[in-house]
Amino acid sequence: MADEQRGLRLKLQRSGWFDGRRVDGSQFEDERGDLAWHIKTWPDSGDPIEDYWVEGGEFYEVVELQSAMDDSALNRIETGRRITGIDPAKRTVILNAIAAWEKSAETEAP
Repeated sequence: MADEQRGLRLKLQRSGWFDGRRVDGSQFEDERGDLAWHIKTWPDSGDPIEDYWVEGGEFYEVVELQSAMDDSALNRIETGRRITGIDPAKRTVILNAIAAWEKSAETEAP
């Protein structure tokens, strides 16, 4: 996954407060049909804003994300190293937010 560039299509956008953290997420699907999330998060005090790529429960640094204004256009992601030292409480908050968003999206599907 590290240093890989892939074409992406935006699937979902969600945000909310979870255990004192703001979590904003955009779910993307790549050309293989794999799903992943671009996550921005920060504590209620406002700093620092952190940026992650979350795929299969693993966290990666975001090197570059190119987004188009049109949801149908492809986006590009370049990720860096896998992050292994993330605070366990923060990791849990982010993964719980993603799980809640994915569950609500399943019930919204036609």
